[in-house]
Amino acid sequence: MLRHLEQAVNRGMITFFDPGQPLSAFSAEQLRGVMQMGVYLLVNTYEKELFMKIAGVSFDDMVASFA
Repeated sequence: MLRHLEQAVNRGMITFFDPGQPLSAFSAEQLRGVMQMGVYLLVNTYEKELFMKIAGVSFDDMVASFA
């Protein structure tokens, strides 16, 4: 999933990251890498909280990264 996301970003495509249920399979480094790619993040409230917990980031960090 991350490889395809990175390929799309490298090709200049507008991209969305919707990790869904496999969110817990990603490492903190992988999720922080997604934050640096300049993509849109699609998550529900539970996934947002899980993303922040796994990545070790605050909501403000997420907003600044994905804005």
